[in-house]
Amino acid sequence: MKSLKLSLLLLCVILASCANPNSENKKAITENSKPVVKVSETKILVISGHPDLSKSTANRIILSDLEKHFVNKISVRRLDEMYPDYKINIEAEEKSLLNADVVVLQFPFYWYGTPALLKKWIDDVLLGFFDGNTAGKFKGKKVIVSLTTGAPQEAYETPNQSVEAYLLPLQETFTVIGGEWLKPVFSYNYIPENQQAEKQAHTHAQSLIKQIEKIFQENK
Repeated sequence: MKSLKLSLLLLCVILASCANPNSENKKAITENSKPVVKVSETKILVISGHPDLSKSTANRIILSDLEKHFVNKISVRRLDEMYPDYKINIEAEEKSLLNADVVVLQFPFYWYGTPALLKKWIDDVLLGFFDGNTAGKFKGKKVIVSLTTGAPQEAYETPNQSVEAYLLPLQETFTVIGGEWLKPVFSYNYIPENQQAEKQAHTHAQSLIKQIEKIFQENK
């Protein structure tokens, strides 16, 4: 009787083994067959702070070159078209920033600072990232300032100071909400109806594109 029970037990073990052959190998194959999660492509957000792009040569060309180069990786928010009444949609702007990895501020340098519309955008939108519902959610985003000037370079620089000194308040603003401030891109001496202005704007755009492409390479 005991030998019969042992025989039945042995048979059960054999059948169980046959019913699930190479179970460990199957498990390994299943685990290795899981889809590879790809890192999402870097998303670029450009905030255009020119108060009237219809009257711009440089900023209009720079924005166009960026859109042609990056195509579906870039989103440009032209504040002059979106908010001619200066009434910023804070929720929409916060959402656009949350979806971005790289934030570019593109604007003409007005009186050693940003145009009024861009300044209002900064005041209204960034507050929430400092002390609001979106606090802490800007951390790690790359920030690039891209600006054009009407005056020549020497109007902004001295032997002891570069044009970047005028951007310190802006740099501190983005740094305090967790942004990573990258080297700004400048171009100077844009004179209306000057044939060199268009060529200079395209050159500026290429410098900015290289700066952004560098981020892409680092994220690979």
